[in-house]
Amino acid sequence: MPGIARVGDILGPGGVLTAPVSPDVFVNGRPAALFGIIYTAHPCCGLKGCPPTHCYGPTFDSPYGVYINGTIPVTKSGTGLCGHGVKTASDNVIISSGQAGQIGSFALGQALG
Repeated sequence: MPGIARVGDILGPGGVLTAPVSPDVFVNGRPAALFGIIYTAHPCCGLKGCPPTHCYGPTFDSPYGVYINGTIPVTKSGTGLCGHGVKTASDNVIISSGQAGQIGSFALGQALG
């Protein structure tokens, strides 16, 4: 179960997650990272033969059935356009995935009515 990423979390060997973030949902005191959050340049950027995607790009994720302000949040299972994964995220605010996540989402939907 991956933790939710936040502004300032790290992608790959040093990229920093910047924006877009939720304006009103905070995880451990930091805005929650949303689908397409941009990461900053990280090692490989600028080196000969390094793809430019290591210099700047969006981050993607697809947790099942979870939305923040109508947008998919990014978790520690997220990946940048460069192929590097999100390295840091909350260790106590998590999103279930797979069948357990589907059951949990269904149960929550039934409870809310």
